[in-house]
Amino acid sequence: MSICHEWVENCRRADLLTKTPDLLNKHYRLCAAHFDPSMICKTGPFRTVLKDNAVPTIFDFSGQNKKLHKNRKRVKVLTEEEVRDIKERRLEEEAEANREDEGVEDMEQDTAPPLSAEEQEVREYLRSLFEILLLLGRQGIPLIGHTATAALAPLPAAAAASEKKAAKEGEKPGGGGEGDGSEARARPRPSFTPLSNFQALLEMRMSAGDEALRRRLEGAATNSETLAPETLGRMLDVAASCARDEVVQRVRLFSLIAGEPAEMRGPDPDATGREGEGEDHEPEGGCGVFLPLFARFVDGAGGGGEGAEGSGRPQEELLGFVALEGDGEALAERLLAFVTGACGLDMAKCRGFAYDCGGAGGARHALKMRTAAERVTELHPTAVRTLWSRCGLNTLLAESASTPATQLVIATLGRAEALLRSSPALRLELERTVATSFREDEDTARALLAACRGRWSRRHDAFQLTSDLLEPLKLCLEAACDGGREMRWSERVVRDCLALAETLSDFEFLAGLVVLKNVLSFTRAFGRNLQGGALDVHMATSSVTAVLHSLVEVADNIDVYHEFWFEEAALAAQSLGIPVRVPLRHLRKCGTPEPQPESYYKEHLTVPVVSYVISELSDLFSETHLKVLRCLSLVPAVMGQLKFAADVAEEAAVAEVFRDDLPSPDTLATELQCWRVKWKHRSKGVPLPDSIADTLRLSDVKFFPNLDALLGALWNLPLLNPEEPRKTPPRSTPSTAPSRQGEEADGEEGGEKEAAAAAGDDRHHNNNNTNNGGDRDDADEDSGNSADGDSCGAARNRLQAYLRDTPIRHRCQRLAVLYASTDARHDPDAMVEAFLKLYPDTR
Repeated sequence: MSICHEWVENCRRADLLTKTPDLLNKHYRLCAAHFDPSMICKTGPFRTVLKDNAVPTIFDFSGQNKKLHKNRKRVKVLTEEEVRDIKERRLEEEAEANREDEGVEDMEQDTAPPLSAEEQEVREYLRSLFEILLLLGRQGIPLIGHTATAALAPLPAAAAASEKKAAKEGEKPGGGGEGDGSEARARPRPSFTPLSNFQALLEMRMSAGDEALRRRLEGAATNSETLAPETLGRMLDVAASCARDEVVQRVRLFSLIAGEPAEMRGPDPDATGREGEGEDHEPEGGCGVFLPLFARFVDGAGGGGEGAEGSGRPQEELLGFVALEGDGEALAERLLAFVTGACGLDMAKCRGFAYDCGGAGGARHALKMRTAAERVTELHPTAVRTLWSRCGLNTLLAESASTPATQLVIATLGRAEALLRSSPALRLELERTVATSFREDEDTARALLAACRGRWSRRHDAFQLTSDLLEPLKLCLEAACDGGREMRWSERVVRDCLALAETLSDFEFLAGLVVLKNVLSFTRAFGRNLQGGALDVHMATSSVTAVLHSLVEVADNIDVYHEFWFEEAALAAQSLGIPVRVPLRHLRKCGTPEPQPESYYKEHLTVPVVSYVISELSDLFSETHLKVLRCLSLVPAVMGQLKFAADVAEEAAVAEVFRDDLPSPDTLATELQCWRVKWKHRSKGVPLPDSIADTLRLSDVKFFPNLDALLGALWNLPLLNPEEPRKTPPRSTPSTAPSRQGEEADGEEGGEKEAAAAAGDDRHHNNNNTNNGGDRDDADEDSGNSADGDSCGAARNRLQAYLRDTPIRHRCQRLAVLYASTDARHDPDAMVEAFLKLYPDTR
C-alpha cells in the first residue's frame, strides 16, 4: 500500500490517491522510461521485470501539458505542500468518521432499556457461577470431590423440605429438635457428606468477598450444596454450547473426525434438567463408551482468500461426544443429528470424514465406524471418506482386521507397551536383553532400543520390529518371572509378565504376527507417503494402483505365499520352543478331528487378511478420493516435480470435485494455465512453495481466486498433515549397554517404583488412553506424543490429558469440551445472556 501511494505521489496524480492498489494495478500503466535503469532487470530478450522496491523517479513536469492528448482531461499538478494538505485532510475525515461511529454506538447503548436492580443482581450472580464452572473446565477439575461416594443428585422431596425448614428455623439440617434423632437415623444417608468441588470454590469466592454470591446465598445452610443439580446441569450445557458456538462461528468449510472412543459418564437427565441436545443420555450414575467428534477447518475464510481474518492454518477443535451404541447406520444418524442439530453445521459444507479405529471395541468398533463412514458419504457425497493424518494406514488396517489372530496380535502389543511403560525397571531389563542379543548387529540393536522407549505398535514397521523384538522380549519376561521369587519385582509385574509370556508362546499369535508383517509390507511405503508433505501424498496417489495390483497378485497365488509365510512362522516357533498347533478355541467349538495347522491358518488367517486389505484399500481410495488428492498437483513444488507437463484440461476436470466452492468455475481452466506459466517462467532463484500453507501465504495468490478457494477447500481434508516439515535434529546413538548406575537405582527402588507405576498403568487402562497417530519409521515416539506442540492437534492432546488424569466416574462431557477448547474466549457474560434467553424465569 505504501509503495503504491509513493508511485501516485511521484506521478502527481491527485485524482488517483483514493483508488485502491488492485484498481490501479488493473487499469493503469506506467512507462519504463520513468524508472532508473538500476531498478529494471531483464530476464530475457523480450521480458523486463522491475525490482520489488522499484519507484518511479524520472519525470519532466515542465512539458507535461504539451504531451497530453488533446482529448484528455487536464490534471492540476500538485506541489508537495498541496499533497501534504490532502493527506492531513483525509486523516481528519477518517478521525471524524470514527468519532461519529462511536457516537452511534453510544446512542444505541443509551436507547437500550435499563436493567432493574433485581435483573442486574441475577446477572452478577450467574456470572460468578459461570466463572467457577469455567475454572473447573480450564483446569480439568471434576465437579464432585474425589472422596464422594456418589454423584450429585437431588435429595428426596421430603428430605429437601425438612432441610429448608431447618435452615429457616436456625437448626442443623437433618437434625430437627431434641428427640428427633430417630427420624434422622432412619433416613438412608451416608455417615458424612463431602462437598463438591463446585461448592467448595463457591464458598471460597464468598469468603474472598464476592458480594453477588454473598447477597444470594447468605441465608443458605452451611456444609451443603446450595445450587440445585438441575440448575448446575443447565449451566454446564450452556457453557459447553457457548464454547462450541465460538468454534462453529469460525467454520466455513470443514471435515469431521471421529476420535478414539472413551469411557465416560453419560449426561444425567435428573442433573441436566432437559433432554435432547444431540448428546445421548445414560441412566443415572451409568457409564458408557462415547465417541469424541472433532471438526477440522481452516481458521480464516476457509480458503485463505481475501477477507481471511484467522491464521489461515487448519484447526481441529472438539465439538462434543456421541454415544457409541447400536449398529453403524444408527451411529451415522446419531452423529449427523448432533452435527446439524446441536452444532448447527451444514453438512453440505463438509469435505471429509475420518476416524481412528483404536481404543475400545477393536475390530467390532472399526467395522461399525466403517459402516457409519459409508453411510455419511452416501448421504453427503462431498464428505469424502479418508484417513486421519494422525492414524497410519497400517495401523488402521491391522486394528480393523476382524480375524482372531490379528486381534490377538494387536491386543498383545498394547499389553506389552503398557507393561513396559508401567515398569521402568522392566524396560531397562529388556534393553539389556536386546543389547546382548544383537551385540553383532548394531543397526538392528539401535532400532529395537528406540522402539522399546516408544510406542512401536503405531509405527508403519510395527510388525517387523515386533518380530525382531520377540525373542528378547520373551527372554526378558521369563527372567522377570524367575526373579519374582527373589522379590526383585512386584507381584503385579510378575503376574502381568506371566500372562504376557503365555500369550507370546501361543502359535496363533506368532502366525498372525508373520502374516500381518508380510501383507502390510506392501502398504508400508505407501502409508508412510500418505503422512508426508504434499509431494509425498501426490506420489502416493499415483502408486495406489501398483499397491493393489501387488496385493491382487498375492491373492491369486495365495497357496504359494501362504506356504512361505507358514514356513517362516513354523521356523520362528521352533527357535522359540513354541508348538505348532491349531487354537484350542477352534477344537472346542467344532468338535471335529484336529485339522492340519497349515490349512487351518490359510483358511482362517491368510486368506481373510489379504482379502480384507484389498477390499479396504479399494473402498478407502475411491475415484472421488483420488481426484481430491490429485488436486495437490497445483502446489508449485509438485508442478515442478512433474516438469510442468500436466494437462491443464485434465487438472480442470479433476478440480471439478470442488466446483461448488469456486467463485468463478467457468474461468478455472484459464486460471490454471496462467498459474502454470507463472511458475514455469519464474525468476531465477525464486523457490517453489512445497505445501498448501506456503502457497496460500503468497501475496499474489489473490489474483487466482479459483485456485485460492480450491486449495483452501483441499486444506480441510484430514489426511493432509497440517504441520510444516520439521528436520529432526541428530540424536545421540543409544547405548547398547545400559549403565550400572541405573541398574542399582532400579534394584534399590524397584518395589516402590513399580507399585506407583502400576497404579498409573491401571488408571491408564481405565481411561482408554491409547494415543492416536502413526509413527514415521525414523521416529522414536508416536505421532501423538510428537505433536504436543502442534497447534492443530491441541484439542486432541488436551482431551487425552483429561481422559488420562480423570477417573471415569468423575469425567464430565461438558467439562471435557471446556478443557479441550482452550482457544475459545469463554466469555461468561455471553453465557449469562444465553442462559437467560433459554431460561428467562431464572431468579
